[in-house]
Amino acid sequence: MKSESSNSWFRKVVTITELYDLPSPHDLLVSPPSKSKWKKLVNPSVNYYWITKLKSEASEKSSLNLLNYADAEFGSIHPIWNTCGSEPYSTLRACIKSKLACNTYTLQCDKSKFSKRQISAICPLCGTEEENRLHFILRCSRLNNVRNSFIQSLKTFIKDVVSTKLYDELFCSEINTLQLIIDCSVFHFLTRGDVFTVECITRGLCFKLHQVRSTLLR
Repeated sequence: MKSESSNSWFRKVVTITELYDLPSPHDLLVSPPSKSKWKKLVNPSVNYYWITKLKSEASEKSSLNLLNYADAEFGSIHPIWNTCGSEPYSTLRACIKSKLACNTYTLQCDKSKFSKRQISAICPLCGTEEENRLHFILRCSRLNNVRNSFIQSLKTFIKDVVSTKLYDELFCSEINTLQLIIDCSVFHFLTRGDVFTVECITRGLCFKLHQVRSTLLR
C-alpha cells in the first residue's frame, strides 16, 4: 500500500531486507522462521555486507595502501591493537602506530598539502627531502640513532624466522621494509607469534621516532 519513496516503517523493513539480501517480509509473514534460525540468517548477512563495504571503500583510499584491510573479518582485532595489551603506555604507542598505518599522523608533507603548498613539505629536521612516512620512518638522518637499534632488532628476529631470500626481499626494498614496520600482517609467511614480536618491535620504533621528532621540533 506504500510507495517505494515512503518513509513508512513498513517500507523501511522491505528496504533493509533488500539491502542485506534477506527474505522478503511478505514471505516471512507467510512462513515465519524461529528466533534462532532468524538470527543465524541475519547476523552473517549483515556482517558480510558491512565488511565487504568496508574493504571496498578502503581499496579506494590511497592513504590505506599499507594497511592490511584485505584480511579483515567481522569481530577480529587488528594486530596493532591485539598485541598491545591494556597497559596505558602500550596503548599510547599503539595509537601512534595506528595513525601511521592509516596515514593520519601529521608530517610536513601533510601540512604542505593542507596549506595548499604555502608551507614547505621539506623535512624540518634534516632538510633533505619531503617528510612523508617513508622519510620519517626510514630515511631522516636526524633520527638514525633512534632508528638503527630497532631496525637491527627487527633484522635479527626476521633472519631467524624466514629464508635468506625472503629476508633479502624484505630489507633490500624500502617499500617492503616500510610495509613490515607499518603492518606486517600482510606477509602471510609470518606466524601469529612472529607477527606479535614484529608488532612489539615496530610499535616501539614508531613511538620512539615520534617522541624524538617532537622533542627536536620543540
